[in-house]
Amino acid sequence: MIRAAVGWLLEVIHGNEESAQLHGQRPAEYLFFASADPVDGDATATLRRFFARGASGIGEMKFNVAIDSPEMHRIYQLAGELKVPVLLHIGGLYNTGIERFASVLRAYPKVNFIGHATGWWANVSGQVEAGVGYPTGPVKPGGLTDRLLAEFPNLYGDLSAKSGLGALTRDEVFAGEFVDRHARKLIWGSDCPCLDGRGAGLESKACITEQSLAALRRLVRDPAKLRRILYDNGAELLRL
Repeated sequence: MIRAAVGWLLEVIHGNEESAQLHGQRPAEYLFFASADPVDGDATATLRRFFARGASGIGEMKFNVAIDSPEMHRIYQLAGELKVPVLLHIGGLYNTGIERFASVLRAYPKVNFIGHATGWWANVSGQVEAGVGYPTGPVKPGGLTDRLLAEFPNLYGDLSAKSGLGALTRDEVFAGEFVDRHARKLIWGSDCPCLDGRGAGLESKACITEQSLAALRRLVRDPAKLRRILYDNGAELLRL
């Protein structure tokens, strides 16, 4: 599964066109999500064009807008029309206003949303320090992310990247209970820029993917629940 980029993100990962081409060459191995800047007047037309070429979802949406902005509502409406999931990068300048996310989830009960990134996973705790993207230390129960996952059947959590790894490892007593109760709502992913799955090319020399897999295997004792997180939940969302 690959995510496409537009705008400033093109400096980091491939765009819609490259992703569509790779999917076209190896459709059984690579699926892709399409992305578009929501403030662009052609955003929905751009997304439709790449869905015609086989995109499986929208995202990741990582732009300087509010999560409940009119621009993002147009994206959510399209997702409902096309019956595809939306992956949201929540944190920093991107999709601001997580405290209002519940209103979005209520407005689009048939759209599946996937929460991702620093603001999303920092809010696994009931105590969030402003400006800290990668919090450490014990988790205070009652976090917004935990409550939203419990309340809304159309919401999922993406465990990829350093933020997802932090949610799994900062307080493993809490994390063990968290992944157990949300085993049907969590999706494992990599989102690691290392070159070999072992940390090559990173200053830390540590692969995020390798660490998160190890953490999940420590935390999830039930093989069926582990499979759900590693594969089944994502496969069901993508109708594989």
